Amino acid sequence: MIIDSHAHILERSWLPDKWWKWLDTYDNPAEKSIAGIFNHRKGNRISDLWDPTGEKLIASMDRAGIAKSVVLPLDFGLHLGEPETDIFTQNILIGKIAEKHAPRIIPFAGVDPRRPKALDILTHGIRHLGMKGLKLYPGTGFHLNETPCLKIFEKARQFDIPVIVHTGCTFGPLLSRYCQPLEIDEIVSTFPGIRIVGAHMGGGWFESLCWLGYANSGIYTDISLVQARCKQDPNEFAGMMRKALDMLGADNVLFGTDWPFTDRVMAPADYIQRIQTLVNPTDIGPVFIKEEIRNILYKNAKTLLKLTDKEM
Repeated sequence: MIIDSHAHILERSWLPDKWWKWLDTYDNPAEKSIAGIFNHRKGNRISDLWDPTGEKLIASMDRAGIAKSVVLPLDFGLHLGEPETDIFTQNILIGKIAEKHAPRIIPFAGVDPRRPKALDILTHGIRHLGMKGLKLYPGTGFHLNETPCLKIFEKARQFDIPVIVHTGCTFGPLLSRYCQPLEIDEIVSTFPGIRIVGAHMGGGWFESLCWLGYANSGIYTDISLVQARCKQDPNEFAGMMRKALDMLGADNVLFGTDWPFTDRVMAPADYIQRIQTLVNPTDIGPVFIKEEIRNILYKNAKTLLKLTDKEM
């Protein structure tokens, strides 16, 4: 069994026009050597990202042998302008999609903590929509130690849910400086026992995330949005995986894809295969055991989300 701990469901009206317009003009220099993450200009492929029913995600999961995917809402509205569909409604729609495809999709709540009703949106998601965690995207311009964030972290601790925080460089008109892993430091100190996932292996601040996790319990990472490194330099990728397991802990590294954004870089099935082939003692390089790979692909997410056998 495989659990994708980081995926998205998108629709045209769910993200601000400013973000879609940027995406339509984005020219990724990585396209010269590999398929770019946002290589959608050719043939106007932006609409390929839209999946308002979740059917495309389920089909992708089936092709890759993924049993469950954690779906994370994105709230860019306060920074880029409000989309047609407000974030409260988006949370409800994702909850309904998850219910329709139960038990394949695991919904998270997602909201900018600066919104006046952020706590209400989170509470409604957990109590009424079956949401298992919270997604925060500080790249819209907030620090994790600001008062609105501290309030929502306290609520997450009360609900005993994990919080996935975007870490690393951001794309488009979003702000990378707010997404450094060191932002997590004060949170784990202020809220003992809270579980924070620094997404994307720190996305450019990998070393910082590893050392932060080495010094503090309760810090996790997912390996979503790292497919380009896996494809370009498999040895570097293997080294990153080994270091993450050694420093954050063997139970704290989660498989993730960031679907649908990375699908054209490396299909989920190919990414899974690369991870599974890390167990090869004849190779020169980092050594992995089957139990570690199984934990990354499945067990660690099951434990983090506190999924019961009935929910599997």
